[in-house]
Amino acid sequence: MSQRRSVEQSKSLTQEDVEAWLRQEIDHSRKATELRIAGAKEIATGFAAKRIPPSEAADHIYRHENRWGEALPGVWTTEGKTDQRILGELDEARVRQRRRREHAGGTQTGTRGRDR
Repeated sequence: MSQRRSVEQSKSLTQEDVEAWLRQEIDHSRKATELRIAGAKEIATGFAAKRIPPSEAADHIYRHENRWGEALPGVWTTEGKTDQRILGELDEARVRQRRRREHAGGTQTGTRGRDR
């Protein structure tokens, strides 16, 4: 399945398409998690080892957050919160984000920024 082919654009996915999408989703999620954690660890260990002074730590964290955004946009995870509730809150946050973008002057199409 082409990377540019979005779920919204396809009405007749094959089993192979869905399996390819799943592999891509796993690969991308795994790599993003790996890179995100490595960056956060670099900041934390650099700070602990005094390679990043307190006066610069916030800037490093800001750049990290600017690069990666929130891991679960609009959602706070707390002890005992169910996966279902987290997913519901995530869906609600995405709707709010989409409405803000549309209100700000235009819609964006595609999935994950591929067709933007």
